[in-house]
Amino acid sequence: MFRARAVERPSCPPSFDLDLTADMPDPGWSLAVDRVSDPDPTGRRVVEITATRADGAFAQVLTPRTARVSLCFLPKGVHLVDIHLRRGGGRYERVQAIVLRGAGLER
Repeated sequence: MFRARAVERPSCPPSFDLDLTADMPDPGWSLAVDRVSDPDPTGRRVVEITATRADGAFAQVLTPRTARVSLCFLPKGVHLVDIHLRRGGGRYERVQAIVLRGAGLER
């Protein structure tokens, strides 16, 4: 499960990043954002993330890893971000949906 934090970037109009943090089973894991879809007419976006593990032995200790997703401009309203995760070269699976309330400017 990801913990999400919206981060406003200093720009005009305001733009946003979404920091997604997950506790991985050991420090050998990393997260990479593969794709962020454009919003559909309802404001829904799909974010595809790959979790990979480096070769080698690692102590089994929960280790937070963060992936930053650029959402750019968020107009006022409700936005859904579907998080799809794959491990290594596997298939993406929907693991979480995050609801954001856009505080951007009206268009």
